[in-house]
Amino acid sequence: MSDTNNIVDEIVARVLAELTAAHHGDSTPTIFDNVVTAGTLSAQLGNARAVVFGPKTVLTPTAREFIRQNEIQWSRGDRTITTQTNATRCHALIVNSTSAVKRAIADTSSVDSSQANSVTDAAQQAVSMICRSDCDAVVVFSDVAETIACLANRNRKVRGVVVSSANDAKSQQKLLGSNVLAVKPSLLSYVEVRNVLRAVAGGGVPVAPDGWPE
Repeated sequence: MSDTNNIVDEIVARVLAELTAAHHGDSTPTIFDNVVTAGTLSAQLGNARAVVFGPKTVLTPTAREFIRQNEIQWSRGDRTITTQTNATRCHALIVNSTSAVKRAIADTSSVDSSQANSVTDAAQQAVSMICRSDCDAVVVFSDVAETIACLANRNRKVRGVVVSSANDAKSQQKLLGSNVLAVKPSLLSYVEVRNVLRAVAGGGVPVAPDGWPE
């Protein structure tokens, strides 16, 4: 009888341990600091592999690299509601549009879009989105893509480039961690525009090269 009781106690203990582990596993850490660095994450996450940031929390490049290296899932929300995000939050800003651009954006559900009033407005919006961490990468469609990249690069948090294909976008993201990509829409077909958007949205969170000033 004592052996049976021991077996029952052992089973109960295992079940309770599993339930406790599951309960703790569902508790996702939340960080609502204004600015989060790799040091912040290392100190607060422990062994957690998911985290919720505040809606206006700014992630430094070191924090983004920490997230990438440790394969941490993250989302944004307030103190009562959380909203899941994609691995790469991509936004398309349109200065000059074509039917190919409109169709490609409509067919790429992972990319949000908005209209810019001018070249200067587009550059300012792109910089603002990156600095506020509203998105990870901005694709700007403009006939003067070089001007967009030049204006955006005046901000040290921006790594702006001109791209003309999906392979170009992937290469620039890998080399520079580009977060503002300017595209001349008149040069690309629907498939090419779609592939650029998919490449940026699926390329992971852009990370600055080692030694890049924050």
